[in-house]
Amino acid sequence: MFFQKKNSILKNETLYYLFNIILVLAILGIQIVWKGKKILLYRIFFALFFSILLLNFKTIEKNNRKEIKTLLHNKYIQFFLFWMVYGILSLLWVQDYVLAAKNLYYLFLGIFFIITMQFTSDYELGKKHYLNIFIICTLILITFGMFEHLTGYHISSSNYYNTDHVRNRYRPTGVFDNTNDYALFITMFIWFLYYKFKKVPHLYQKIILFLVFLCGSYLLIITSSRASILAFMIQIFLLFSLTLFESIKKKRNLRVIMNSILILIFFILFLFINYISEYGNFYDRLMEVDKWSNYFMAEEAIQSDVQKIIKEEGENRNNADKIKKSHQKLRENASTNVRLNLILNSFLIFKDTHFMGVGAGNVEWYMDKYNDQYYSTNGILNVHNWWIEVLTNYGIIVFILYIIVLFSIGVKLLKIYFYSLNNGQKDRLYLSKTLILLLIGFPLASISPSSIMSKRFVWIVFAFIIYFLQENYEKEGI
Repeated sequence: MFFQKKNSILKNETLYYLFNIILVLAILGIQIVWKGKKILLYRIFFALFFSILLLNFKTIEKNNRKEIKTLLHNKYIQFFLFWMVYGILSLLWVQDYVLAAKNLYYLFLGIFFIITMQFTSDYELGKKHYLNIFIICTLILITFGMFEHLTGYHISSSNYYNTDHVRNRYRPTGVFDNTNDYALFITMFIWFLYYKFKKVPHLYQKIILFLVFLCGSYLLIITSSRASILAFMIQIFLLFSLTLFESIKKKRNLRVIMNSILILIFFILFLFINYISEYGNFYDRLMEVDKWSNYFMAEEAIQSDVQKIIKEEGENRNNADKIKKSHQKLRENASTNVRLNLILNSFLIFKDTHFMGVGAGNVEWYMDKYNDQYYSTNGILNVHNWWIEVLTNYGIIVFILYIIVLFSIGVKLLKIYFYSLNNGQKDRLYLSKTLILLLIGFPLASISPSSIMSKRFVWIVFAFIIYFLQENYEKEGI
């Protein structure tokens, strides 16, 4: 049985079971249709969770005072609460309250996942259940991705549903709208299969997990999501480096050396398939030197523009039009011209709001205005870059603190990894390595989707990372 032993959240068993259900439904995005409208099923259980919480608030607050106090001293929790407060305060200067409310809802939902997971009473049991949820969801979505690729069938929420474009018909989107979102999911969640691979005792289990991992890697190529594919390459190279380091640390253990060689072979095969596949990023895209020449020339011009934007005073802003024309030809063959223009407009918006940000979710409102006045984005308003989105919406303070938080998480994971390696703690070693690989790919893979704020699975993963650190770093005193 999945729940063989009892566990609780806020010392309430019902809340724990509800939270696990919410995690599954939030990752898989299961919907129901009611009166012609699609409703995400997790929202029903989310409302039920809060109803039980409010009805039992006095009892829960009384029984968890110590835990709540401890949680409020967690630096990561403090940052996310500050982010939420800043977002609420930004309502004082936002232009579009609907966009702001939508953005704040997703931020609140993400913080809900992070905080709620920390109240799991039994760490080991909670870790087991949460990891099982991640692995099962990964298996489901990779299996469904292969089904999409082989049959050309997509669910109605996919952008490729009933598409006439033959090439796109066989690109997987899973339960998401597009291939970039699916690619980000694969880049992050596929590493939980690696953790399970290291843990299972039987050969047949390892073979199944390895084959699913290969299928996920192949589907990543089929998505043609360049940033996610490059992020995955970096992850594989880091895995090879860490495994090689372990072999040296263990005085060249033959098994670990063989693992390093196998990882290197996999990396080479991944590059080769990416090269020969019509969906791959080396096919018809990365190997066209003339287009990349234009791209890098445009990139140099972009850097020059950004410097001018930051230095310019408002009255000289019309120079932006001249700047734009001066290298318009350089962008004609660059497939990323819209994304580059989105970044340029974002810097203009960022400067105009005195580096405080436009307020929760309002970058799209400003982009609509700047699209006509400065750099054309062909009507695309979402920034399509998580880092620029955070910077432009919430300003320099939240952005810098967010970078510090992610850097701090990475450092702590590395410390746990080396501590576990030195002390022979295999489970902690495998899981810390998994989370390091996941984290190292996120900065690059996150620039593929139009936005990360609404990606529930990203918030859930970071909730688990903080949950892992709270138990293995803070309490252990590593």
